[in-house]
Amino acid sequence: MKTDAKQLLPKINGVSQTIPQKAEGASEITNFTSSRLINGWDNRIGMEPIWSQYEGASSWATFASCVRIHSVFCWSTHKGAKTYLLYEEQDKNATDVRSSVSLKYFLSNGPQAVTIDTNRQVPASDMVGSYYEPFGKYLIIVNGQDESYKFDGYKFVKLGFSTLPSPPRPWGVKVGDTLDAADENLTIIPMRNFPPSLGNGQVVSDISATATGFREDFRFSKGLGTTTDGGINTYKYVITFVKEDGSESQPSPPSEPVTWTSDATVRRQGIWVEDVARGNQDEGIVARRIYRTKNTGLNNSAVSTDLVVEDEVYYFVTQIDNNVDRHFFDVVPDTGLGALALRDDQSVFMPARPTMAATFKNSLFINGGEGDGGTLFYSVAGKPCQYQALDYFSVGSTDGGEITGLENFNDVLLVFREEAIDLVTGNPIDGFRYVNLIKGIGCPSRNGSVNVPNVGCMFLNKDGVYLLGGSAGDNGNNIQIKKISDDIDAHISRLNYGQLSKAQAIFSKKWKEVHFYTCIDGSQETNVGLVFHLDHAGWSFRSSDFQVNVATTNPEGEIIFGDWNGFSPAAPTVDPDSAGLYFVSGKRSGGTTFSQEQDSIQDKPPLDSKFVSIEHDFGYGPQKKAIKYLYLYALGQGDNTMSIKYYADRDYKNPVTSAGLKFQPPELADLDVYGTGVFDTAVWERKDLITLRYDIANKKLSYFRFEFETSNDIQLVGYSLEFNTDGMRTRGGKL
Repeated sequence: MKTDAKQLLPKINGVSQTIPQKAEGASEITNFTSSRLINGWDNRIGMEPIWSQYEGASSWATFASCVRIHSVFCWSTHKGAKTYLLYEEQDKNATDVRSSVSLKYFLSNGPQAVTIDTNRQVPASDMVGSYYEPFGKYLIIVNGQDESYKFDGYKFVKLGFSTLPSPPRPWGVKVGDTLDAADENLTIIPMRNFPPSLGNGQVVSDISATATGFREDFRFSKGLGTTTDGGINTYKYVITFVKEDGSESQPSPPSEPVTWTSDATVRRQGIWVEDVARGNQDEGIVARRIYRTKNTGLNNSAVSTDLVVEDEVYYFVTQIDNNVDRHFFDVVPDTGLGALALRDDQSVFMPARPTMAATFKNSLFINGGEGDGGTLFYSVAGKPCQYQALDYFSVGSTDGGEITGLENFNDVLLVFREEAIDLVTGNPIDGFRYVNLIKGIGCPSRNGSVNVPNVGCMFLNKDGVYLLGGSAGDNGNNIQIKKISDDIDAHISRLNYGQLSKAQAIFSKKWKEVHFYTCIDGSQETNVGLVFHLDHAGWSFRSSDFQVNVATTNPEGEIIFGDWNGFSPAAPTVDPDSAGLYFVSGKRSGGTTFSQEQDSIQDKPPLDSKFVSIEHDFGYGPQKKAIKYLYLYALGQGDNTMSIKYYADRDYKNPVTSAGLKFQPPELADLDVYGTGVFDTAVWERKDLITLRYDIANKKLSYFRFEFETSNDIQLVGYSLEFNTDGMRTRGGKL
């Protein structure tokens, strides 16, 4: 007995490469986005240049000499009032290819690029360019090769400290009422006769003085030294550099001592200090702090045994709020000194040239860089340039490999390694703790993880994409980790492990998608995008036409990427025609290129989109079916046409191609193609839900699959199959 049936496919959630395949899946969905409007799939995506002002023949304006974008990051300040699009581009005209990268930015996407730094190193073949990490009002920029920097939107300065201040030079002190020839040479200064004059007669200090010298109370309420006749006075000075973020350097070596013996004429003195060191311009020094001992000369005084003896400890005197002035006059008594100077171990030189960074609990965490991949350093709270000698963690066991990524997640810092995940918990006040979470699962790429709001942290491992969720707790007890890429394991098995370090993970709130761009099939360049659609909880792919080398998102959720454009480090003289920055849009364009004939920038043809159904067995494969019709449900798109291919019983070498059908209601006359009709009179398309019926050869088969590939627009809602059965079933493998 024959029966007629119609199989209506449920909602297509995404790719299903499992065996058996999911009924709500597809074998392939490439260059589609999920559509919330139709609860289906929309191929109206493409790419547009982020900025490409044309300036003449074969010129790209901003990217005229660019052969490759090595990094890109979108950074917003002032609550979104300003948006900086930072990127690194490689210059094809550089004399030294190895240092041919420049760091630039657009402010609000143009029109003029601003260069921050030049002569930066080209990344290794298995790496991308710089890593960007917001820290308060700063953006931290590191890459393990060039100097590490912080950027505030205006200034671009080195991260940390790399030099010590030199010691200052205090002048000697004159005891007595009168000046002599030596005094006039400004070698020693009696306080009552201060301030001295320079050769041009300009006073070098504005300390209040009378015509006859300082006010009498300065002898007792101001100044240095003991008031005991015959008391020995000895002082030394150190200085520190201060950055805008409050980070303070290690103190300078001590100055030479200033020593005098008190007498009844002048009980207290002021000390003139010269040669206060200036910081290097590129280190962003904005101030210097002056520290001084209390009176240590009393250690050698035979005048009194009742006086307090001071060790050589340094206390705060004052701060010079610039990086220019090189002198100050010290009249602060010992009782007026402030806090202790930093110990040498409380501020050390920049401990590493890191390849990654993360902000956690107001401290900046950095890895040890290429030479020390198993160490994690952290800064003083609120001070990304100040590091203490003992503030670091060693990952300990090397079973999981070196540190490969950092991600702030639910009140803990995730520390990814190649085959392990650890946690940092705690805070700067109570102390940080390092906790081992799991072994055997990790993230090989520093850009391969991304936080997805209200979902969790998604990351790419060697065997697929994982979701880390739950609350962390002190030891990560409540964290759950699960693999979410089983449906695309066929693609995952094709990953090029040697290039996983280049993987890029981004989340777009506009598209409600999480993208992972990586290398498959032995490719050295990114040639596939794995896209997780939050609305469907399913996967699709981006083709190699999206040559995404690096990617980011802006505050609106636009996906911005640098196109590697076929450039090869082995052939840097190649002159690509479309290198630059692009964003994913609804424009049906495969990018841009320069047309010599038309002397203008032209859009490339629309990208091809591909849909391949699951292998249908209609509930029981061995039973023979006769497929009559395939119905595609889609929105009308004018007179665009599309044919399908289908396969009987997995005979993929001999597909059958159907006739092309138009994307419009069959009862209507042909609608105009956009660009050929008269504006405001022609109808380009109708957004009606239409049914396209494809006739299928009526032969008996057990399995059926179809596919279509098109550069025309299609918004696919679903499909159904009409078939009949002959009642035959197999038993024991035979008919």
